[in-house]
Amino acid sequence: MIIKIEELIKGKKTYPKWHSNAEYELVSKILNKHQILVYYNTKGPIKRRVKRIFPQEIACDPCFLWVLGFLKGEGANSLGKSNYRRFTLTNTNPQLIQIVLEKLEEKELLHIADIPDAAFNIIHTKKPAESVKYWSQQLNLPKTKFKVYDDKNNTSDYGVCHLYLSDVLLRRIIDLMHEQVIYS
Repeated sequence: MIIKIEELIKGKKTYPKWHSNAEYELVSKILNKHQILVYYNTKGPIKRRVKRIFPQEIACDPCFLWVLGFLKGEGANSLGKSNYRRFTLTNTNPQLIQIVLEKLEEKELLHIADIPDAAFNIIHTKKPAESVKYWSQQLNLPKTKFKVYDDKNNTSDYGVCHLYLSDVLLRRIIDLMHEQVIYS
């Protein structure tokens, strides 16, 4: 199965904003043979264009299909408050997180090197001082990418790793791809 981003977003809108319920039409523009710009324009007193570059086509191999399902189970599903703006992934197994990150990078949906500092939140850890080192080594990422939250619910040695990316378009495209795969 090949997913064509231009066709995927045709007639689609962003998720509704939680405070205004506003939705914006997703628009695309072919940039070159391999890339497409996906964007939407906001309205109101502060008008802006939110944009992101995606590959024009994504080949759905078995591992990528697994990643889409895994993201549905371990990622953001809620649309309440500002959750529609978040791409998230939560798990205790670094190997599974690594598979997802590598596959998203392979498909040019995410660049691991561009993940911002403190995007990985570590929660539920019994060993806060050691958790950043553990996750940093396991995911082969700089320690600056990780932040420990003391949530008083310390249930595992190295905690739960929660990737939080404020990326409206990545979240929407991943969700639309999942829908296309499920309903095809």
